[in-house]
Amino acid sequence: MTALGTIYGQHGDLEAALKPLQRAAELEPESPQSQYNVAFTYYQMNRLEDARAPLAKAVERWPDLFQLNALYGAVFGEARGRPGGLYGVGARAPAESAR
Repeated sequence: MTALGTIYGQHGDLEAALKPLQRAAELEPESPQSQYNVAFTYYQMNRLEDARAPLAKAVERWPDLFQLNALYGAVFGEARGRPGGLYGVGARAPAESAR
C-alpha cells in the first residue's frame, strides 16, 4: 500500500496517493512512518487541518521523532499564517488543551 501511494505521490497525483497511504496507516498503526506519510500528503495538498489531527496523535505517541515534530511545527505554523512554523521547525506546539 505504501509503495503504491508513494508512486502516485511521486507522479504528482496526491489525491490518488492518499487512499493507499491511509490504508497503510490503518494496517500499521504502530508505524510512525505510515502516519507521517498520510499527514505529509495532506500537508502537500494544503489540507492543514486534516494533517494536524493525525500529527498531534503521532507526536504524542512518538515525541522523540524529529520528522514528525518538524512536520507538526510546519503545519501548526502555516495554519496560523506563518510559513515555516510558529515555533520553528522541529519545536513542539503547545498541547491542544493549552490553546
